[in-house]
Amino acid sequence: MGHWFSESERGLKFSIWNTSHNFGGALAGYLAAGAVATFGGWQYAFYVPGVLALFGAAYIYARLRDTPQSVGLPPIEEYRNDYPAAAGQSCELHERDLSFRELLFDKVLLNPWIWLLAVANFFAYVTRYSMLDWGPTYLREIKGATLQSGGFSTVALELGGIIPTIGLGWVSDKLGGRRGMVAALCMLPIIGAFTVILYTPPGYLWLDMAMLFIIGFFIYPVINLITIAALDIASKKAIGAAAGFIGLMGYVGRASLEKGFGAILDAYSHSHGKAYAWEVVLYLILASGVISALLLAFTWNMRPRA
Repeated sequence: MGHWFSESERGLKFSIWNTSHNFGGALAGYLAAGAVATFGGWQYAFYVPGVLALFGAAYIYARLRDTPQSVGLPPIEEYRNDYPAAAGQSCELHERDLSFRELLFDKVLLNPWIWLLAVANFFAYVTRYSMLDWGPTYLREIKGATLQSGGFSTVALELGGIIPTIGLGWVSDKLGGRRGMVAALCMLPIIGAFTVILYTPPGYLWLDMAMLFIIGFFIYPVINLITIAALDIASKKAIGAAAGFIGLMGYVGRASLEKGFGAILDAYSHSHGKAYAWEVVLYLILASGVISALLLAFTWNMRPRA
């Protein structure tokens, strides 16, 4: 996608693509449950998604194209008459193949901005998956939600992110590619929503659900914009390595919260009770949101490299 869309349209195009996470995440549970109910047997919760994935793989194999040049089209910068001329650079510079060292080290591992975005993504993933993975359990154990209403929290999170992901990606384009500024501002209502959840007593499930919707509304644009910012910094030739590294840090954050939160809940539930244990977990989530916001604030004025 970095090869097919220019810097002035990446925010919108990447954001449209990124909503696949939301649609897929919202449908996955219902698809698995429907497969079991229709065909009988828990195995079909794996068979049906697997078959659909095979159809998706076949479609991608048949239709996905590498670069514009691979099908006889000019580079996107030349086609769009975008930044190279104004910056005194040629399209050949942006299309030059990078060596292994340039690709992995110069553009990614030795780039402090990529590290900053990666660490911000680590804490953003803790914020994102804390309620996605643990939200239903928290609502049942602390807020008195039923199994069904607790599970609905996942749908609220996923569906809440679709429209703002596209809209705020477009806004970042209109602001000259200032992805970091938009992402940092998105973290503020997320921090506020977690604070409301922390201090809302049981019996106000509608308010908890509204806060989860707000979290989903703003966290998915953050995850999306971090990846686009990495492309703006690393260049389209290195976006695979940069996005992979940033994504790796994100999933390290998710694994850390799974193990860490589970250990905290086990330890503190026995010694101080479940309510106190969950309070500790929510404070850690809040701290993660604040750290991510502060790191993204350092990229406030960052624009595409060219």
